[in-house]
Amino acid sequence: MADDGAKILDELSPKDRRWALPILRTIAALGGAGRRKEVVERIHAEHRALLPEATWTWILKSHRIEWTRMALRDEELLTSGGHGIWKLTDRGRRALAECEDDSVDLSGERPPGSAEGGERAPEVEPTRVPGETVLRTSVSGFEIPALEALAAGADDHSKIEAFIEKQYGRKLTPGDRRLGFNGKVLWQYTASWALSYLKKRGQAQNPSRGQWAITEAGRQRLEEEKKHFSLPKYQTSRTSVPIGGGSVAGADGVETSDDEAAARAEQIQQFDTALKDVVSPEILRKLHHVLRVDLGAAPSRAVPRNIIFSGPPGTGKTWLAEAVARALTGEEGPSEEGRIRLVQFHPSYGYEDFIWGIRPVLSDKRTGFKEHRGPFLEICEDANEEQDRFFVLIIDEINRGDPARIFGELLYALEYRNRSVALASGGTLVVPPNLVVLGTMNSVDRSVALVDYALRRRFAFLRVDPDPELVADVHPTPAGRAAARALGALNKQICAVADPDHQLGHSYFLSAGRLLAERADLALIWEMELEPQLTELFHGQADRVKDLYRVWVQHVDETLAEEAEEQEEAAAS
Repeated sequence: MADDGAKILDELSPKDRRWALPILRTIAALGGAGRRKEVVERIHAEHRALLPEATWTWILKSHRIEWTRMALRDEELLTSGGHGIWKLTDRGRRALAECEDDSVDLSGERPPGSAEGGERAPEVEPTRVPGETVLRTSVSGFEIPALEALAAGADDHSKIEAFIEKQYGRKLTPGDRRLGFNGKVLWQYTASWALSYLKKRGQAQNPSRGQWAITEAGRQRLEEEKKHFSLPKYQTSRTSVPIGGGSVAGADGVETSDDEAAARAEQIQQFDTALKDVVSPEILRKLHHVLRVDLGAAPSRAVPRNIIFSGPPGTGKTWLAEAVARALTGEEGPSEEGRIRLVQFHPSYGYEDFIWGIRPVLSDKRTGFKEHRGPFLEICEDANEEQDRFFVLIIDEINRGDPARIFGELLYALEYRNRSVALASGGTLVVPPNLVVLGTMNSVDRSVALVDYALRRRFAFLRVDPDPELVADVHPTPAGRAAARALGALNKQICAVADPDHQLGHSYFLSAGRLLAERADLALIWEMELEPQLTELFHGQADRVKDLYRVWVQHVDETLAEEAEEQEEAAAS
């Protein structure tokens, strides 16, 4: 049975999807095989106009194309045709044939910290008005929705926009709803360009001024792509919008004054600026979806701002929770009286520790009792006094305790903010809308991984998986890139023989002071950290650990050899 080429490419990470087609098409144009340098130079030459030159400099320096080549090789779409040769496999040829008509979209490719996604779509006119960067949907993301609208009979801009708003309004990013420098709502402006692109491709027509219709080619594309279309896949672009530039149109339809809009814009800018260099665009989009920073700290309609970061050990879940907390509050980290507080659950932790209880006190050789106000009660009261500012409670290892018993009656209050809940102590408590609760959970811990359903449905779960590319970013050395590639290969193998929750986290390579300068450093990490972890995971299966060691050595050796060849080529040129 033939492979589903489109499905194979769709299952790649967003970063690798962008470069997969350029790589496969370039190698095919070279006769099915080519040297690394030749492939990269041809891709750069062919697609140079799609991105700013500064972005290309970053792409080439950070080996973005080479990273995707490794992913394609893992999927058996490419193979090594000899030292330094990239070669198409039969599977790669079939995948390329099935995606023959797909367009290349590099709009999400950008250096860390850059303001623009480098998309070809026209940018708003330059201005001296202060701007800020927001996450938005690319032009390509509005092509299928526009075709749907035309197929449903919408024949002018207002009807097309109304259709998209009805069908996809809840999936738009907060940035999509911002006003651009030209005074237009960003998503509506972008959707109008999607129509123009559809017209150029013969998939839509413009029979008279202001009138639009779908063509047969457009219907065919809609039929082929609608089933697998996902708008969030295209929400990786960034653009600049004016700070406080008029009202921010929220998905809840609430109008805001210029002052309120400016305050919210400042909050969004603070949040995005703090996180854009430390989390992926996909995670940032999900955080915006749950936290709704664009609505301000205390929106008129309360939002249940509760997230649990789950995933294998060593993937930086607690670090991510603290980074989100800092982005929301502007404070440096958790403290007893600040707007960021941290607690850790464990089997003996109870309601009396977390909410309210009575504790014994020994004084003058007499035993008495005193009231204990737990961290949740205290942060709720503090947040209620300052509802114009975000407060964050981080619960580390949330599933190591008994959350249902620890939270008690407050499970209801977590979901229904601003409603008074009677406490067992006789008092009442209100969980304010400006309190964000962030939990962390190691999904590998099967003894505690089954979270109470009542708690689970009141939290959004955000999966945090190992990120091998982060290792290469932190350690931009041959050994660092070898470690990153080997980690990715190991985790793929672990997923095949065990499950994704047992993957190895990237933090093994990111400890403070950790050096990845040469092969010997990698050997020590394997011996002292990775091998003991795998031996425990595959207890009594020594052969499986040996197989994983061979995978590790193979990818380390291959990467270091390729790095040495690249350095030789650079020296020769």
